[in-house]
Amino acid sequence: MNLISNIESNDINNIKSEVDFDTEVLEYLNVKGYVRRRQLVNYLMKTHPDKRGYKKKSIDRKLSNMRKSGILVSLKYDDLPKYGIKETDGRASYLIPKKTLKRKKDLDKTFSYLDSADITTKKLILEEISRYEIKYVLSPNQLDILAEHLDTEDNELVDSLLEILFRYIVEKGIEPSNKDKFLEILRLLLKLYKVSPDEYPILRRHITWVLGYYRDSFVIDQLKIDAESLEDPSSVKCDYCDPLIAPFIEEHSLELFNFQIELKLQGKERASEFISQIKDEARNPKQRMEGF
Repeated sequence: MNLISNIESNDINNIKSEVDFDTEVLEYLNVKGYVRRRQLVNYLMKTHPDKRGYKKKSIDRKLSNMRKSGILVSLKYDDLPKYGIKETDGRASYLIPKKTLKRKKDLDKTFSYLDSADITTKKLILEEISRYEIKYVLSPNQLDILAEHLDTEDNELVDSLLEILFRYIVEKGIEPSNKDKFLEILRLLLKLYKVSPDEYPILRRHITWVLGYYRDSFVIDQLKIDAESLEDPSSVKCDYCDPLIAPFIEEHSLELFNFQIELKLQGKERASEFISQIKDEARNPKQRMEGF
């Protein structure tokens, strides 16, 4: 009787161990969206160094069981670009929860409505993309499509598009595939928006910051224009004060110094002082506040 009880107890413990393992893996993937299998194995071994069932062989077996039971899906190398994954190792295997994969298919369908949608529907589509951003990743080609929709007079839509593009490029490292066309669009937008609309104070900053991220000289040209043409240049000071753009401004310090000489000779003291302030900020840029 005791032997049977011990066997049943061991079976229950083994089942509980498998359930705990599955839950932990899914919680991790729900945050990451997807992860390379090798990275996941290393993470589990590192976080459970002395725990039974967390040796490499056991982890590989449990992950295989999760895949066989349909909880996880293994992404093939050819599928990785769809998720914005830059991978050069053709042997690499990535894991993604099956529910997340289904959500991506649903959201890809939602995304496909963008080209034919009216302004209101476009905003709803962008809300949906942002809502599931952790588990749903846009591809470089999809980012190209978003960039094309920046050609609109609706400030709210432009602001939402720029925010998503900024996060993908700067924070996720996923860029539009047609970078030249994207930069051309940003330059046109920067010409259009002399200052950010009152309701969307970060709109113009996202443009200058991304141009600075790509080290596009147009942002230096615009800085000069702002210094001379704006009644109050300090209103756009934050557009040029960010760790993303500071190194690029530093690289153009001589060009800006020569520009200051021209301004001084023309009696444009305030414009010259504005350039000095930007250069001072570039030497010691403040960290960007969360949400910007």
